[in-house]
Amino acid sequence: MTKLKLIFLCIIYCGCSEITEKQDIPSPPVWVEKSRPEDLDERGIDAHNVNLIYPNNNSIKLTWHSNPAEDIWKYHLYRTAVVDVENNPLYFSSILTTENDTLFYDEEVGNYIEYYYYLKAENFEGIESNASETIFYTLLRKPQAISVSDSVYSQQLQFQWIDDQSGSHIPSYYTIKVERESGQGIWSCLFLNPDFLNNGEFVSYLYSLNGSSCVEHNGIDDYLEPGKYYWKIKPLRLGNGITTSADHDVTSAESNWVEINIID
Repeated sequence: MTKLKLIFLCIIYCGCSEITEKQDIPSPPVWVEKSRPEDLDERGIDAHNVNLIYPNNNSIKLTWHSNPAEDIWKYHLYRTAVVDVENNPLYFSSILTTENDTLFYDEEVGNYIEYYYYLKAENFEGIESNASETIFYTLLRKPQAISVSDSVYSQQLQFQWIDDQSGSHIPSYYTIKVERESGQGIWSCLFLNPDFLNNGEFVSYLYSLNGSSCVEHNGIDDYLEPGKYYWKIKPLRLGNGITTSADHDVTSAESNWVEINIID
């Protein structure tokens, strides 16, 4: 075989190998799209009202779609809270490696800190994907939802809570969500902060028939029927509409669920 043929075959072989290697790189994971604050079905990165490590705080919930490739067996989650002078995140470190889960609650987090996350997928050959989109979230202090009474008439239903935020972290909006005992969301109301001092005093908000006093509303338009329900309050700040969507919250916290019993 001539030297020219050897060079030609080498070029073909190397080129094919390069293409094969590129084809073997898994596609990057995709985050679950975030829901709007008033949506009954909460999706995407969000505050979560359970934190087993720090019970008085929230955790950050992260969800992503399963990679469509059949040979994916690991996901690697990376996080940082460090940014440069232009607010670009730096110094990511791995906080999770999981085989099957597409849901993670980050409990090692504090309030008023912006956390950034990205994912990578890994196949059975140990080849990692490129990084996913980088997303971020900030937690506020956890508010306290108050149980007004064991039983209440639907027409007299009001929600009370205590929220004590500080400085520039005072929320612009609140969302109240009501679920049936089964866990089905049936009513939500997004409204402007009624107490911009957020000084830790009791705050009350009447149930809004037809969502008439809400900025945004989802679910039933009538009074709640007799039965057992649960509700929670969520202080939040929306995106700025320039670098982040003004339809989604980028900062929030959630109270624990509180039981209410509606009577005739």
